[in-house]
Amino acid sequence: MSQTKQTDTFENLKSKRTMKCNRLALCAYCFLLALPLGAQVNVRYEKKEKGVYEFIGENNLNIPVSVFVRFTDLQGFTGYLPSGRPYVLNSGSKTLFRLTPRQGSNNYVFRYNYSWRKGDFTEKPDTAFVYLPPVRPGKTVVVQRGVTLKGFIDRKVEEKEKAGLSFHTEEGDTIYAMRKGVVTDVVDHKASKGKGVIYNDTENYVRIYHEDNTFMTYSLLQNDGIFVQPGETVLPGQPIGLAGGTNYRSGSRLHVSLYGWLPATEEDNIKDLVYHRAYRLINPYLYGFGKVDVIKGGVSFPCEHPLDIITQEMSKREIKKYKKEHGLR
Repeated sequence: MSQTKQTDTFENLKSKRTMKCNRLALCAYCFLLALPLGAQVNVRYEKKEKGVYEFIGENNLNIPVSVFVRFTDLQGFTGYLPSGRPYVLNSGSKTLFRLTPRQGSNNYVFRYNYSWRKGDFTEKPDTAFVYLPPVRPGKTVVVQRGVTLKGFIDRKVEEKEKAGLSFHTEEGDTIYAMRKGVVTDVVDHKASKGKGVIYNDTENYVRIYHEDNTFMTYSLLQNDGIFVQPGETVLPGQPIGLAGGTNYRSGSRLHVSLYGWLPATEEDNIKDLVYHRAYRLINPYLYGFGKVDVIKGGVSFPCEHPLDIITQEMSKREIKKYKKEHGLR
């Protein structure tokens, strides 16, 4: 069985800033970890009247992000969320909070740092959502659970060694979006080379963000065989690429992995349980089949793309447009 490995980085940026002042004079100093030009997410502050400091979040991505602000030192101010609680920031900029001087204080100090992660941490993933099969309607497809590289080598697959879904495909099969979402990442021209490949840590893929704060990664796509680009909104059943992976020993495959921020457990071994969430695999519910749990050999089922599943997250305007474009009433 072939297995790809994708590395997802959802804590991309940290910044530290320091500010100190007192009643008689404003003596400010700042220590900043340099931000790259055109940083994806930034948290800055502006001094307002009466000693108030306004903290502003800037999100240059096309999906929400969760921003975590921590004060390592805070004296003489009030007005922010407790440490570990996220500020959800949609595309653009907005005021996160204001630090207001506390009356009667003689010393005003704040030191802070921040981190951010893609997605809205306050959203709970819908683990019962029904997903379209990613191949053309009318085709009978074989699907099985993937396993991690460790599970493949050990030949012993425990629950934690199970990975996403592996759909048996043919070279050049059109791959369809399984759910409405926004494309966040596209990697092309990274397809593995050679014959009889068992495992490769880099492959072409498309990653799509869903409104319930889950991410779907479609990997093992052909070079120059990706039809979408970051920032694009895709609808269920929309072609997003062409199947590749024919150089794998097991034949052409489409690997699909669904992840979301779920409540963390001790097994996650996270020292800093930020908002008690961990980025974990979700086994999607496939229309016409259900949840796949077969490891060896796989199971086959006929793929269908019913209208009610395609339109379940569409707005009325999108449904009207979709029906018109597809000659439906």
